[in-house]
Amino acid sequence: MNILIVGGAGYIGSMLLYRLIKDGHKVSVYDNLKYGQKSLSRVEYALGSNKDLNELFSLIPSIFEMDFKIKTKYNYFDLIVGNTFDNKLLESIFEKKFDFVFHFGELVGISICNRNQQFTENVNFVGTKNVVDLCDKYNSILIYNSTSSLYGYQENDKLVDENGEIQKPSDEYCKNKLKVEEYIKSKQNLKSVIFRPSTVGGLSFRMRMELLPHHFSYALLVNKKFTLSNSNHYRAIVHIDDLINGYLLVINNSSKIKDSHYNLYNIGNDNLNLTKIQFLNIIKSKLDSSQYDSRYEIASKKGTGDMRNLRISSAKFVKDFGYNPTNDFEKIVIPFIDLLKKNPCIFDSYEHLNEPTLWKGLLE
Repeated sequence: MNILIVGGAGYIGSMLLYRLIKDGHKVSVYDNLKYGQKSLSRVEYALGSNKDLNELFSLIPSIFEMDFKIKTKYNYFDLIVGNTFDNKLLESIFEKKFDFVFHFGELVGISICNRNQQFTENVNFVGTKNVVDLCDKYNSILIYNSTSSLYGYQENDKLVDENGEIQKPSDEYCKNKLKVEEYIKSKQNLKSVIFRPSTVGGLSFRMRMELLPHHFSYALLVNKKFTLSNSNHYRAIVHIDDLINGYLLVINNSSKIKDSHYNLYNIGNDNLNLTKIQFLNIIKSKLDSSQYDSRYEIASKKGTGDMRNLRISSAKFVKDFGYNPTNDFEKIVIPFIDLLKKNPCIFDSYEHLNEPTLWKGLLE
């Protein structure tokens, strides 16, 4: 198939790019490269290597330490550098007639989105609206990542399905995700799948360090101290490989999404709906059982920080598409911890942060 990934140089997009090409699809990436990503060069290197991807991630020096250059010409895929405000350039890309369009080209996370309300709306709603409109115009099937954070704070520990109560968003990230969902639903002729993913974790060509599994692991292993707020609040986590497998199920079973103009699914791993302290204790057990110096300080606070408390059910997606996530939390954190042991500074460059210096002038 002919597939476009908007934001394809990012954490999820670069891993999806690798898998799609390995499966024989023709792929184009549209990305502004504002994080200074070398991720696409890593993807190309991995595609040209005979090594298994897990082996590449574990090499010394690892794929993250190799001296890649940021470039715009690649052998295995097309890259177009641009942003979603550039309608003329964006439409010229859509003239390639894509079967599927994945849209990841947004600011991600509450902190960065709250920094500048207007800029966030321009990127996460206005820019996304442009992508949605072009999918509608050119009859491309849209796959859009919303967020399970829309479920906010749940009073009980029951699994929340797609009919669960949506909390009135107080942050700019969720506000715009909800607006996009409503806009997609309004497009009666657009075929689409809206996902509300769990928090993602696991190694990728472009790491994001603020995600719970990575943040918790880094804090204990490298900083040696950690302050945990609302320790008994639940979080839903999913391995990035299981998330990508879910996308591939949709592509390979596209006939299942033609009965309705939009389809809404939670996507996660129902076995990874745990409390924050449970996740932290799993990481701690892996450090304690290793030969690495695991002396650290853990403090606890109540009623501060992110107040989300949610467990999500992916039963609908399991039923409709045969989704079967298989990776436990240990498979998320152990490879990440192993890399940090080899080089604690491996992910310290702004490329792997969610608020890089290149955004600074726009967000202040």
